Amino acid sequence: SAPTVSLVSTMLNICANFSNQKKHRQALGLAERCLKCLLREMQNKREADEALLQAGMLHLSGRDPQGGILPEETKPVSNLSANFWLTLQITHYNMAVELEHLHRYEEAIRSFEQAREISVL
Repeated sequence: SAPTVSLVSTMLNICANFSNQKKHRQALGLAERCLKCLLREMQNKREADEALLQAGMLHLSGRDPQGGILPEETKPVSNLSANFWLTLQITHYNMAVELEHLHRYEEAIRSFEQAREISVL
């Protein structure tokens, strides 16, 4: 996770530079690639967790703090760092800003909402 977060952080800095130069399409494209990298990392961790669960080496309750059952896509991923989640939040925020610059307001709102949802994890 650390190498992925480091790479994505660098890419997000380049994304900000594109945005400052008013190259919003390039900035959005780079932010979308960042999101794909992070989601791939999350999927890899989820698959590794599943293998550990099946081997009896990891125990996740599959329950949220209020006791409800979590949907499959939101079940905890055991070893993603706080820095990973922060980078994912920043990526969604950067995408939202670029979408807003491109007048793609509905998509921008969804990205802002995703960033907000991650902030409460």
